[in-house]
Amino acid sequence: MIDMSRGLFVGIIVGTVSTVPILLMSRGSPLFSLLGVIVVPLLIICIVMPRSHFRLVNVLVPIVISELIFGGTGRWIGVGMFSGRQILFVIVLAAWIIDYLTSLKGVVSGRFWRYVLLAGFVAPLFWLLWSLGRGAQLQSAFGDLSFLFFFLAYFPISTWLRDGPPIDWAEGYLGGLLVMLAALWIFIPISTWKGIMPLTAFQWFAGTMSYFPNGFPRLCANVDVFFPVGIWLGLFMWTWKLESNVAPSRSVRTSGFILFASSAVALALTFSRAFWLAFVLVAFIGLGLGNVHWITRRQARKLQMGLCIAALMVVALMANLSPDGLGRFYTVFDSSDQANRIRTEERAELARAWETSPLLGNGFGIALPSGYVRSSENPYLFELQYDALLFKSGVIGLLLIIMVPFAAFIIFRRSIRQLFQPAKPRPAFLLFSLASGVLVTSIAGAFNPYLMSAYFPFLAVFLFALDDAVPN
Repeated sequence: MIDMSRGLFVGIIVGTVSTVPILLMSRGSPLFSLLGVIVVPLLIICIVMPRSHFRLVNVLVPIVISELIFGGTGRWIGVGMFSGRQILFVIVLAAWIIDYLTSLKGVVSGRFWRYVLLAGFVAPLFWLLWSLGRGAQLQSAFGDLSFLFFFLAYFPISTWLRDGPPIDWAEGYLGGLLVMLAALWIFIPISTWKGIMPLTAFQWFAGTMSYFPNGFPRLCANVDVFFPVGIWLGLFMWTWKLESNVAPSRSVRTSGFILFASSAVALALTFSRAFWLAFVLVAFIGLGLGNVHWITRRQARKLQMGLCIAALMVVALMANLSPDGLGRFYTVFDSSDQANRIRTEERAELARAWETSPLLGNGFGIALPSGYVRSSENPYLFELQYDALLFKSGVIGLLLIIMVPFAAFIIFRRSIRQLFQPAKPRPAFLLFSLASGVLVTSIAGAFNPYLMSAYFPFLAVFLFALDDAVPN
C-alpha cells in the first residue's frame, strides 16, 4: 500500500501542476502548456522515481499519461501538421525503440503485440496511401487517421508496467491524475455559471461548449472517457479489502471515495446520454457476471450501495443545477429530438456513401460526396463513429476496431474472477476499471465522436499492456 499511496501523492501533485495554467488563464498559452503538462511533471517524476527503475521510457510514460488527460500540448503546441501530443508520442516511441535495441528489455511479446502492429502501423500506412489515391489531401488524411498510430503506445506502456514502478504505484498515479481532472471538470462549469471565471478556460481541452436555457454550461470533450475508469477505480479503493482480508490505509480509502464521488459528478456534468446509458449498461453486465462470486460477499453489497448512492447523488445534482440537462435523458429515444434527428440524417448519408466502396472504404480525410457536413471546419468528422469507420475504411477497418471491445470484454470477465483470488485482487482493480472504460467508450462511440481520437486507443493499449503484465 505504500507504493499506491506514493503513486496517489505524485499523481495529485502532477495533476495540480497541470491544472494551474487552466485555472489561472482564460486562454491557453504554449509556454504554460509546455511547463504545466510536460516540463514540471517531468522534473517531479525524475525526483521521485527510484534509481532502480530510472530509465528514459519509465520517466516519459507517466508524462504521456498526464499530457493525454490534461491535454495542453495537444491543443496549443505543434510543428507543421504535427501536434504537441504527437511529437511527444514519437519521442517516447523512439526512446522505447532505442531502449529495446540497446538493452533488449523492451516488450515485443504478449498476446496483443501482433494486433497492435497491425492496427497502429500497417493499417494507418495502408489507409493513408489508399486515401491519397482517392483524392484526399495529405494533412487531412493524416489528421483523420492519426488516432490509429496511438495503438503503438502499447510497447512503451508494456515496458513501464513490467520493468518500471510497481503496478500499485501506477494505479495510484492514475487515480491521482483522475481526481484532479474530475475536480477541474466540476469547477469549470459551476464557476462559469456563477460568473467566477469565463468559459473560455475550457478551450484548454479539445471539445465543444454550449449553454442550457437556464445558463448552465455543457462541456463536451473526449477526455470524459476517463470518468467511468475513475468511478470504478475509486469505488474499489474505497470499499475493497486487499490480500489476507487487509483493509487499505485511510489515505487510500479517502482518496478512493473522493475519486469515486468526483468522477460520478463529472460524468453527470457531461450531460451525454450515450455515456450515461453505456455506463449503466456495463455496470449491470459487470454486476450480473460477478453475481456468482459476489452474492454472499459483503464487499459486493458495498459496491452496489456505492453505485446507488452515486445514482441518487447525480439525479439530485442534475435536478438542481440544470433540469434541462436532466430532461435530455427523457428524449433519448424521441425521433423528433434535434440531436437524434441529426444522427438519423447522418447515418443515411454515410450508408449511401459507404455503398460505393464497402470493403476498403472511401478513405480518410474525405468529405461525403453528397456535400452533407456535420462540421464546416472539418467536413470529414462525424458523430456516428462506427458508421464513419464504415464510410472511411469499409468492413475491413470496422472489424479491426471492433476487435478492441471484444478483447476488452474477455479481460472484463476474467478480472471479475480475479477479484476473489487472494494473489490477484490489486491488479484486478485496474483491469476491471480500464476494461469498463473501454467498453463504455465503445458503446458511447456509436453515437458520439469518441473512437477516432487518441483516447480510445490509449485506454485500449493501457488495458492490453496491463493484462500482459499481470499473470493470469
